[in-house]
Amino acid sequence: GIASNNQAEYRSLIYGLELARQHQVRKLACYLDSELIVKQVTGVYRIKDHTLRVYADTVKRLVAQFTSLSFSHIPREQNSQADALVNKALDGKD
Repeated sequence: GIASNNQAEYRSLIYGLELARQHQVRKLACYLDSELIVKQVTGVYRIKDHTLRVYADTVKRLVAQFTSLSFSHIPREQNSQADALVNKALDGKD
């Protein structure tokens, strides 16, 4: 698409959080391969980019709807199975 990698990562996180809420999940652990986003949403890094700030604000509003929520960074090379599933979905293969 036309989004940056970081924008796509944020949009995926937001979609996942919204989906969890729709299924009435109250406690959630989020594992992301984007260290930048984990550090931004946990307040370790400031967010300079306006678009990412908007996404981060949306994440914060969603986070408030959970009783327990954590974010953890999983390096992409340690997450090959999930990466393969995403690539398969993006390629439109069953």
